Amino acid sequence: MSGNKWAQGWILVAMLVLLPSSASALETMEQLTSKGRANIGFNTSLSYTSATNETVEGDRARNATLFFLASPKFGFFFTDRLELTVQPGLLMRRLQRDAETRSTETSGLLDLGINFHLPINKYMAIVPGGGIGGYYGGSSRPTTFVDMDGNVQEVDASTTAFGLDAFGNLNLNYRVTDHTMLLAGVTFHYLFGTERSEDIDGGLRVSTLNTSIGAGISYTF
Repeated sequence: MSGNKWAQGWILVAMLVLLPSSASALETMEQLTSKGRANIGFNTSLSYTSATNETVEGDRARNATLFFLASPKFGFFFTDRLELTVQPGLLMRRLQRDAETRSTETSGLLDLGINFHLPINKYMAIVPGGGIGGYYGGSSRPTTFVDMDGNVQEVDASTTAFGLDAFGNLNLNYRVTDHTMLLAGVTFHYLFGTERSEDIDGGLRVSTLNTSIGAGISYTF
């Protein structure tokens, strides 16, 4: 009998920790999304990316790939239900150089956005949002040159990439404790920029449409 009581006690503790508190103890969603509140979090996403980049020959190369993105997130409610977010991240995308060659571009990304929190009940809220940001990074691409002996050599030339990121998102937030929320949703990114290299004149245009299925966690204080 005593064993059953211990088991019941541990189940009760787990429910108190993992499940939302009782309605009387909970702050309302309106309180958690009121002016002056802030939150920190971490988001992950699995993304399908369609990329288009200009080649040296003047053609356009297209390719599609999957990649994983993880980034911290900081939010502040400058008025009720409206949240200003800052989200740094690491952007990696594949670029088609020619019929047989691809390379990976790695860039730092910084996005600023605004989310609107629409509470459904004490535990859930629908959160649409959008914003704009920028990225800067680099990659490499194969190039050929003729050496002093007249031999044709192929090397990887370094490139610099930069541009803008416009994005929109639609998330569902679910409250697991008084101040902790899990989120899941879909995000769209459209990146438009330029790639430059010392061995070419001007820049090559690069654009990427990214569709992400994401999940994350945040803590409000």
